[in-house]
Amino acid sequence: MYALLFLITALPVLFIDADARMVVLAILTLISGVLGNGYQKKYKYLTIENESIPKNNRFKKEVQLSAIKTI
Repeated sequence: MYALLFLITALPVLFIDADARMVVLAILTLISGVLGNGYQKKYKYLTIENESIPKNNRFKKEVQLSAIKTI
């Protein structure tokens, strides 16, 4: 939704009155947002598998279920 809103509101303004660096930055921001959403859709934030809970983001982290004392 964020990427679509950005596309509708910001890109026309950038093409009317902006230099090339701002247009490239805006397009890269849009692409990174779409790719980040796709990654989060495919790999859920937390999953429980093999007696551990891996955190799925760029810096993978894993916690063993036996190490959890309280929630």
